[in-house]
Amino acid sequence: MKVWLKPNHYERRYSRFLLKLVTELRTEILKQLSAFNVRKDDETDDTKLEDDSNKIESIIATLLLWWSSRRQNLYVIFGGYFNEINQFNDDQFRLVVKSLTGLVLPSNSLAGYVPGNLTSSTQDLINKFGSESDIYRQELYLSGIKKNWTTAQQVYIDKVIQESISNTELALRNAIVRGVSAKELVPIVDKLLTAIENKVDRFAKDQVNDLDTQLTSKRQQSIGADGYIWETRRDERVRGNPDGLYPNAIPSHFHRQGVTFYWDMPPEGGHPGQAPGCRCSARLKLAK
Repeated sequence: MKVWLKPNHYERRYSRFLLKLVTELRTEILKQLSAFNVRKDDETDDTKLEDDSNKIESIIATLLLWWSSRRQNLYVIFGGYFNEINQFNDDQFRLVVKSLTGLVLPSNSLAGYVPGNLTSSTQDLINKFGSESDIYRQELYLSGIKKNWTTAQQVYIDKVIQESISNTELALRNAIVRGVSAKELVPIVDKLLTAIENKVDRFAKDQVNDLDTQLTSKRQQSIGADGYIWETRRDERVRGNPDGLYPNAIPSHFHRQGVTFYWDMPPEGGHPGQAPGCRCSARLKLAK
């Protein structure tokens, strides 16, 4: 039987893309810091303080302007990642169906807006999946999933960058009070952005896996498969594996291996791939 693969390649690509944004922000911040010199301890007059404050406002304005120009095309780019992940999931879906039944479903056409051309006969598909199944692959649900997912990516990365810029401003203003040099600020900002990179990396992986699960759920249900079989990676990283890295994880995914669940009744922690870091998948279960 064909194994339904996870979009690991797209997970890595998407993670690298988001990390690149944070790296570009780091470069911009450090470039601005290199030109920032705070007052010495003996320079405490109001004029100097006002001058430092104006410099900070100029730096933040420059960073916000950089981000404004950078984020303009992000919504389209996120949409492109959705299309690629969606196509990968659709290819896996059709390959698994063919492996189980010998029937060939059409590829989804133009993101689901135009019915695909049937490859197997209409009657064969109806006999197997029922007259109510979406055998023409119109997938009208795709537009809503795409809009929600793409918007969520935009909102998240915008929040992350904006907060990073705000924290940079706070660090600069604290530097004025403490008389810290720009050079001393570099490791502080570097530590901040490293933490942001770790968050963004986890977010990217979880978002790709969650999207893959959403698409899998819709596609399986579109041909009448209301339930699925939980499939783990069967390695030491599976949650709850008594001989693995996380033997005490709750809920245990190890004990869900081979168990049937239903899309309209999510188990504790969600369906395969929905919990943060989950690498499990939902094996297609067709009616007899």
